[in-house]
Order: sequence, then structure tokens, then C-alpha cells
Amino acid sequence: MVCLQKKGFESTPVFGRFCGVLVLALLVACALVWVDAWMGQAKAEPMVPGPQIGQVFPELGVQDQFQQPWSVPAQTQRVYFASNRQAGDWMTTLLSEQPENYLASRQSVYLADLSGMPGFVSTMFALPALREQPYRVGVVLDEGKLESWPEDDEAMIVFVLEDGRVASIERLKTLQKLKTSLGL
Repeated sequence: MVCLQKKGFESTPVFGRFCGVLVLALLVACALVWVDAWMGQAKAEPMVPGPQIGQVFPELGVQDQFQQPWSVPAQTQRVYFASNRQAGDWMTTLLSEQPENYLASRQSVYLADLSGMPGFVSTMFALPALREQPYRVGVVLDEGKLESWPEDDEAMIVFVLEDGRVASIERLKTLQKLKTSLGL
């Protein structure tokens, strides 16, 4: 290495280790940026129009946290949509102690938008954490997929369905309101 060819302080073992660690850190950072960009290109999918009252809830074509196809069953009455981290944390808090089929028994499903996270963060941290949970989550990773969907940084969005059509859209702004909506 160039760092070790100089005489004096620069040739000490400590400086050599520092240069090695610096080069390694730069290589890892470049690799993570490349992987994130590559994953973003591979996942580019068409936008799905946001659900509107009176319309059929759209087919999303997403997977769950186990990379299995995820969809909204015909009998579903509520779609819990976390467009922010707080709402996702609320769901984890409330559902982590419930049986595996709790949401299905209430004709409900859970959809989480993770598209705002860098790809390596969702792959290395968020998805493994979701895999530890006893419930299924539809996971959106493509940033453009839900472009026209409602967002709320302080609420869980709930699409109330009747016969597959959106009857109403609720914004639950407290953990207690979400708990009540989930029947807990």
C-alpha cells in the first residue's frame, strides 16, 4: 500500500492498520450503494392507483416478509396500511403477542410500505425483524408503486372494505384507537 511506503510516522503499524480499515470501509460503502441502486432498478414496478371510496381495492402484486405472494382475500373487511415507521411499530407492539392467524380471524390484513428505506436497510434489518413476527405482512419495497396512495406520518391508515370495495378510509392517530380497531 502507498501508506506503508513512506518513512517516519506513516510507516508505523497503527497507521498501516488505519489505512487498511479506511480502504475496507470505503469498499463496503461503495458495495452497499451499488447493491441499493441495483435492487432499486430490479424492483421498478408500475404504480398502483391509490384506493378510492367506492372502488374495488386494487391488486398490488407484492410479497410478504417471507417473499411469498401476498394479496387481499375476497372476505377482507379491513386493510391496515402502515405508511410510516410509527404505525409499523404500533402493529408490532399490538400483534406480536397474538396468535398467528389473529388478523385473518378478524377478516383483516396488514400492508407495510418499506419503500422509503434504503434497500440494504430493509433487506438487512426490517425484513428479518418482520420474519420474527407471528403474522403476515404485505411488504412494498418499490418506491413508485404506491405513489398516489394516502400517507400520514402520524397515523395508521385503515381501508374499510365491503364486498371488496373501499367503503371508507380511516386514519388512526393513537395506539389506543388502533388497539380498539383491532379488537384488542
